[in-house]
Amino acid sequence: AELWLGSRDGVYVLAYPSLRVKHYFLGGYSISSVFKDKEGGLWFSTFEEGVFYVPAPDIQHFTTNEGLLFNRVTCLSRDFQNRLWIGSESSAFSVYDGQKMVSRQIFPENVKNKNIRNIRHFLDGTTLVIGKAATLYLRDGVEKYLCHRSSDVNIDKKGEFWVCLT
Repeated sequence: AELWLGSRDGVYVLAYPSLRVKHYFLGGYSISSVFKDKEGGLWFSTFEEGVFYVPAPDIQHFTTNEGLLFNRVTCLSRDFQNRLWIGSESSAFSVYDGQKMVSRQIFPENVKNKNIRNIRHFLDGTTLVIGKAATLYLRDGVEKYLCHRSSDVNIDKKGEFWVCLT
């Protein structure tokens, strides 16, 4: 077994349970999250250089040149249509379907220090883009704002929203 660790100076792959370093890569990059997709590809988000994708052994690198609005990436998630969602700074997020990157902001103007914190997908088709500026509810073409300044939001089995405010 392995433990993948994103740090302020790259990615460490540790043997588990000994925690011996097996591999180290992406040195010099602040890694904000590590995500393994169902095909075995690895996605690494960074605080300064966008997203790296490693399908093995080739590395794909996604930045503003490939369609991200900002290179400071704060979170990653995968929806039930197998699209990658990328949360960023200034209430921005992107959706990558394997061919095309579509990016936008919750608010059309830059909102300082209001990063996307999490992106959640639910079986009923609901997606929540959770940000410090607001949480955006998306479902069947409907968009609405749920709350302001949340760190996380979840929906329980009864359909009730649980909000973590900061």
